[in-house]
Amino acid sequence: MPEALVSLFIITLLMLAVLPNFRAGQRSQEIDVNLKQLVEGITSVRTKSLAGQLLVDPAVYPAGTTTDGYGIRFIKGRQSYESFAVLPAYAAVPKPSLPNNPQEIGNIKIISLSGLVEPEADKPFPLGLDQSPWQNLGIPEKPSPSLEIIFSLPNSIMAVPAADGAGNQFKYVGGMIEHVKSGRRGYFYVSLLSGAVNYGLY
Repeated sequence: MPEALVSLFIITLLMLAVLPNFRAGQRSQEIDVNLKQLVEGITSVRTKSLAGQLLVDPAVYPAGTTTDGYGIRFIKGRQSYESFAVLPAYAAVPKPSLPNNPQEIGNIKIISLSGLVEPEADKPFPLGLDQSPWQNLGIPEKPSPSLEIIFSLPNSIMAVPAADGAGNQFKYVGGMIEHVKSGRRGYFYVSLLSGAVNYGLY
């Protein structure tokens, strides 16, 4: 009987030591999966634009409606993104969302949106913007709460906002994400010249 109690005590101690590490590993894996899901959203929109197909509701937009491409929208503070079509004949109305949008991105939320005017993004997306060439979208007095990345035919990529407060055009745009439970952070950014997507975890 004493031996059984000792064994149970040892097993309990081992479980108490292993469980926190197991949960931390789960959360680390979760943020990685969610970040890849977000990046797949960007690459999927680019692929749709290259294909040139109209993917909006045919009951709303009649036959013959054409598209100039597709875009993706990120909003600071949200745990989702939204893909949309760019329709030249309906420029005065909100861009129509694609089916099954918005897309949830699990337990991560977008905590900042930034742009870079320099021609090379040779450093990872910063933890702090005060000592970095990256800058908040919009103007310092009124940062933009959203970012749109639009892939248009034949091979044009633009961002909204497209420039910093001084009118300098962004070469890269992206965002920082945070896991809502663990607080771990990651980043993603897109080249507006090539469409290449970079991402990673801190």
